[in-house]
Amino acid sequence: MKVLHLDISTEWRGGQQQVLYLTRGLEERGVVSVVATTQGSPLAQRLRRQDLPVLELPATPIFAPKLGRALQHILADRTWHILHAHTAHAHTLGFLAFRIPPPRSFHRPSFVVARRVDFVPSRDPLTRLKYTNAGQTIVCVSEAIRRVLLAYGVAPDSLRVVPSGVQLPGTSQPGDPLPSELDPQRSQQERLDLRAELGVPGDALLLGNIAQMVEHKGQRYLLEAMPIIRRAVPSAHLVILGSGELEKDLRRLADQLSLDGSVTFAGFRPDAARYLPALDLFVLSSVEEGLGTSTLDAQAAGVPVVVTRAGGSPETVLDGETGLLAEPANAEALALQSIVLLNDQPRRVRMGIAGRRHVAEVFTADRMVDETLAVYRELTSRA
Repeated sequence: MKVLHLDISTEWRGGQQQVLYLTRGLEERGVVSVVATTQGSPLAQRLRRQDLPVLELPATPIFAPKLGRALQHILADRTWHILHAHTAHAHTLGFLAFRIPPPRSFHRPSFVVARRVDFVPSRDPLTRLKYTNAGQTIVCVSEAIRRVLLAYGVAPDSLRVVPSGVQLPGTSQPGDPLPSELDPQRSQQERLDLRAELGVPGDALLLGNIAQMVEHKGQRYLLEAMPIIRRAVPSAHLVILGSGELEKDLRRLADQLSLDGSVTFAGFRPDAARYLPALDLFVLSSVEEGLGTSTLDAQAAGVPVVVTRAGGSPETVLDGETGLLAEPANAEALALQSIVLLNDQPRRVRMGIAGRRHVAEVFTADRMVDETLAVYRELTSRA
């Protein structure tokens, strides 16, 4: 089987990490798996560092003829069985490449589209055609996304659900033996060293948020929750890892709420999951969310979570066992659930152990690869 992945993002986010896991896992399973991505992108750089196959596409606008032609040439160079588009723009590019007359004819592979966000797609004619045409299979990372697309008008038999997966700390590759249990007595020195890198107090009860600073991630509600949390837990401190268009607005809000000294904006860190052992509690404040791989990373690292009931987020958490759920767009709800756990250290330890077990059973990168490969085999068996 030969699979061509398409991801033309110039950012490094959770979706690109999934492409990296998938490519590596497919190669280990004997599947030819090649990624076509934007020249010089973070994904291209990481693929090359891991000696994984990559084809670099020109960094041009999505509708530029040069980009469509480049994809058509790749499709004509060999017989591909699957074309898997991993972003909305990649979906558009693949859709157009199949419909615009190519310079050279090519075998049309089965078209697979990843859908990682729970936004309702636009209703303009091109987008509606792109999502409702019969010649594709859309792989949703959560049941919540599948329901959104069903309501939009996508045929039920075109939809599959394959949750994202993460790699558990302590393993070097998907498929390596997993530690049977998380040691609840983390190295205090490790925690202090990581906190020093982040510039946060070593003795604080530390809440963390890892997300791009955009409206649907809801960090403003988390900032608004902090004065409530601080009144109940004076040693509470929040660190936000990420960047984005709302960073200035969020910093301004923190100043308005007099949070100076209790909130740290640590910026974008490509290795953000490395800092999870420094946390006492992970909080995802999204108002819309496809699934939330940062929540999975936190649980895999043994950190209890407070997560909003937004989109597919509730599917990642065993409420009351690995974390607590809160209503979205509600600062008081975030605060109250966070206070419950910050004031109960034994419960946090129990939830951390349960969270790691939960991820190891349901949300590993290995399982994501196997379930995706099953979709590919289903499609190629029909051809």
